[in-house]
Amino acid sequence: MLTAWALRNWKAIVAIFALALLLALAGLGFWRGLVAIERLQAEAATLAREERDSHWQAEIAKANAAVEAARANQVLISARADTAARDAEARFQEQLKQLEKDDAALAGGADLVLRRDRVRVLDGAGP
Repeated sequence: MLTAWALRNWKAIVAIFALALLLALAGLGFWRGLVAIERLQAEAATLAREERDSHWQAEIAKANAAVEAARANQVLISARADTAARDAEARFQEQLKQLEKDDAALAGGADLVLRRDRVRVLDGAGP
């Protein structure tokens, strides 16, 4: 009985199987398409992350270079200021020695009284 029915309706059965096969192939194609889209999306996200990482690494390197340049500039400024301070101290010590020498050359070198000639020696002293 089933065989007789199948022989009478073989065109409809073949059409149903063909439709089922087409739906299965369409579903498989849709699934493979989604897998491909997900793979492309993951690749694009990875590429974008790598690009941003390289951008920020370059920015960090640029900022570090600027900090190092500023540090080197501060070292130079500090060295110049230190040299200027030493030179000023050396000049002051030289002036002090000259002042003591001029004071000792006056009459009554150990005398602590301020006379006109001692005041003139002190007027020549600078800070």
